[in-house]
Amino acid sequence: MMHDAIGWEDHCSMHIALLQGLEVIGQVAIDADGNELNWNDHIAPLCKRTLPSLLSMGQQMRVAWNMEVAHLTLELVNRGLLTKAAKPYVGPHAEMILKARLRSEQAL
Repeated sequence: MMHDAIGWEDHCSMHIALLQGLEVIGQVAIDADGNELNWNDHIAPLCKRTLPSLLSMGQQMRVAWNMEVAHLTLELVNRGLLTKAAKPYVGPHAEMILKARLRSEQAL
């Protein structure tokens, strides 16, 4: 999904490739003002702009995979191939997560 949404070729990909190649062989590029060029500096603006989209896509993928695992687990329990847990799993940070969720719901 990410690669379809982002046109990397429009964002100095050739420059990034050249600077990475120089880095691999232990060389650097210097601009007309004598400043050392770095490929991270070229890609940083694009990364900052696309970070919210990447995080959103990651959240959606996490939910989808969690649901798949939940359905698979339920099916295995129903078929008798997995023993049902005596109590729900509560992770080490459950209280903190629940408080954060409550705050975000109240903000809406």
